[in-house]
Amino acid sequence: MKDMEWKSGYVDLDTKTEKGTLNQVFGVTTGDSSIGKIRGKRMQLIVVEEFGSFPSVLEMYNIMKPSWIEGDIAFGFCYMIGTTGEKESDFAGASEIIYNPKGYRMYALPNNWDLTGLGRRTITFFFPGYINYKGHYNHDGVSDVTASLLKILITRYDVKYNTTDINSITRTIAEIPITPQEALLRVRASMFPVAQLNERVNQLDNDPSAFDDVYVVDLVINKNGEVEYQLTNDEPIRSFPHDANNKQRGALEIFQMPQKDSKGDVIPNRYIAACDPIDQDNSETMSLYSIFVLDLFTDEIVAEYTGRPMFADEGHELLRKLCIFYNCKCCYE
Repeated sequence: MKDMEWKSGYVDLDTKTEKGTLNQVFGVTTGDSSIGKIRGKRMQLIVVEEFGSFPSVLEMYNIMKPSWIEGDIAFGFCYMIGTTGEKESDFAGASEIIYNPKGYRMYALPNNWDLTGLGRRTITFFFPGYINYKGHYNHDGVSDVTASLLKILITRYDVKYNTTDINSITRTIAEIPITPQEALLRVRASMFPVAQLNERVNQLDNDPSAFDDVYVVDLVINKNGEVEYQLTNDEPIRSFPHDANNKQRGALEIFQMPQKDSKGDVIPNRYIAACDPIDQDNSETMSLYSIFVLDLFTDEIVAEYTGRPMFADEGHELLRKLCIFYNCKCCYE
């Protein structure tokens, strides 16, 4: 029992040999180096429990895959189960498998759960919170989906407007999710609205034209001593974690141009910048120079630079010109 191994059969008392079907069942914990035990086995059934909480689930999957499939022939079955709401789960590997089932030889279904534009077209099976919701299904197990959804939304409303902890609403959503995106929320201590941010990330990921109206520019000083922009072909960094070589220059993105008054001057005290700078020209870490400009009137970010310039002073100079361009001050770390 302590080794989590079971074999069906018996020992012949005369020959001392094992007889019977000799079917074998064994368990492997994934919290240590024992993951290697699953390599080299031929299995009819593999069950992975809480795969969303496992930080190296893709590595584990690729090790297990030859245990039930060779080429186009599958001689076994892999069943992966995951629940939500774990505080330390990042769900990165689980999300990869869930939204790309065909690439991982998983049974693919039409994604009728996520809102249009917020998810992939195919997905693995998802069991939403409004199915078999306590008190809203009959003796045959048929769910009253409308009543369940209403009750779930009322509960979320009560938590959102009657608590002061911003993480309470995130956990409430993740514990009883309506969509797969909600089930994959990272429930961690944060002062930010995680659910809304997650929804926005998925909107951007699924809308190829989302950045069509963004200016990718460089700032220069013209002959009159004024700062103006020039369009460039620089590539903004929009994938994180970024390349480990830490040499991506990035690009300055302008989402909204500075608003000017009747005299043609940028409105004073409307914008404010924030900066996380770098000190060294070279670094062995993944640190990037990061600048954001906020419109205090609309509470929207109007410009961003994220990248690693060749020299730290280049980043400082870009920040200086950006503050002039928006007529703002900077709060730096």
